Amino acid sequence: MSANSANRRANHFNVNDRHSKSFLSPLSRLAEEPGLLAAFLLPLVYWIYLAVYTRMDIVHDAVAYEWLGKFIYKEGWIAFFKNGPNREPLYPALVALSMRLADLWQVDYQSIQKIIQIFILGLTQWLSYRLMQSLKIHKTVMAVVLLYLGLSPAIVNSAFSLYSEIITYPLMLSLIFVAFYAWKSIRDDKPNQVILWSAAFTVNFLLLTAAKAIFTAVFILFLPLFILLGIHALRHQKRTIVLCTALFLFFTVSLYHISVAEYKFLNWKYNGHFVITDRGYWALYGNTERRMQPMNPRRVLPSLAYAAGEGVCHSLFKEEECLFWSYQTSDMYGTAKQHEVEAQRLPPDKANAVLLSLAKKKAMENPLQYVFFMGVESLKMFFWESTKIGFVTYPGQLKKIFDFTLLKNGLRFGLFLLSLSSFLLTWTLVIKNRRKIFNAYTSQNEELLFCFFILVSISAFVLAYSFFFVLTRYALPVAPLFLILIAYTLNKLSARGHLS
Repeated sequence: MSANSANRRANHFNVNDRHSKSFLSPLSRLAEEPGLLAAFLLPLVYWIYLAVYTRMDIVHDAVAYEWLGKFIYKEGWIAFFKNGPNREPLYPALVALSMRLADLWQVDYQSIQKIIQIFILGLTQWLSYRLMQSLKIHKTVMAVVLLYLGLSPAIVNSAFSLYSEIITYPLMLSLIFVAFYAWKSIRDDKPNQVILWSAAFTVNFLLLTAAKAIFTAVFILFLPLFILLGIHALRHQKRTIVLCTALFLFFTVSLYHISVAEYKFLNWKYNGHFVITDRGYWALYGNTERRMQPMNPRRVLPSLAYAAGEGVCHSLFKEEECLFWSYQTSDMYGTAKQHEVEAQRLPPDKANAVLLSLAKKKAMENPLQYVFFMGVESLKMFFWESTKIGFVTYPGQLKKIFDFTLLKNGLRFGLFLLSLSSFLLTWTLVIKNRRKIFNAYTSQNEELLFCFFILVSISAFVLAYSFFFVLTRYALPVAPLFLILIAYTLNKLSARGHLS
């Protein structure tokens, strides 16, 4: 072998070695940090214990997810649409996969489902770790937050119950990275990368929409950020950035809405409903009518207590006063009006349009009152932690721990205060440095841009849900983002004594 040939082979191996080291560097750094390694391994042991000793309770919405999973597995997707409209398809498809594998391996499908959902929870931890690395959070703070994420009663509960929140965690975290790189590609004036990241951005949102239809609204609320980027570039006569922004918006909006319309068309073709899912309009009306009832202090105060939790309301007010602010009341208003509209024998699309029109008309009777109760509903999103979500049967000793009043109330209110304060403080920081967001990308404003997209994701999600009734589990898709903001705030305060 010639010397030149040997050198080329050596260089080839060196290049491959560098690429492998680059790919594995987060893993190698993790192995060198005992605290961070423990933050991954200790929860894993806990998850394995729960996988063996817990049982999924098939109640409420879990009944529908199990039935839909079985229906897709046995009858196929055409039958799914013919029997619809049904719930969003992504999670039932995952349940169907578990049932198929369970039959193949002759085991209970719940065992397969738990393994898949443990993997998703582990992926959530990993993506949270990578995002906190991008935010330059100290390894000690990072380890504490990762450990809590892996042990959080509410988040872990979602991994061992048959509910769809678990599937949204990695998708919410990946959305932050995709939005960041899409923004960077526009700022760097790289059209090919803009097209690539617009496709990734759209696919990410389509998967979220297939998990929770509420993300159709979140998508709409996200787009003005990129419009503002284009306006900023136009004001500063940066035409290439304006063109890149227009390219991103064109591909993203077209691909997203065409894909959503195709799914709605399948529902319309097979069951006559041009919708994503089987609920929404009547729920919107029900919540609107409840909020627009005549108000006095004896009605308003229980609503504030109910935002903290049903138990808090019952400890301070009469049962009937709290019942008014429960989902039963809004469901009662909504289904009654739905039946009234359906009695007119209108086509499904027109019936939905009537419910939407009635909800708008009702809200406009007193817009300030309506907006006030939207704010109250939004507060529920910050009370995301709970040891009492339900839907899982825990071992006796663990159940006793979760029932311990000081623990369950302390965690719920403690995480509420940390989530809300970190959310507000980080928004203050971003607004203070808002000009940097629209400036050319630099390593100095990288963490600011990541924070910006985390905050926008949470804000859009909270705003979209504020029109409806919020259960604790509805807040869980943004719970990992809240924990990352808490880590970021603690890191800033410990490093400098203040946010700047």
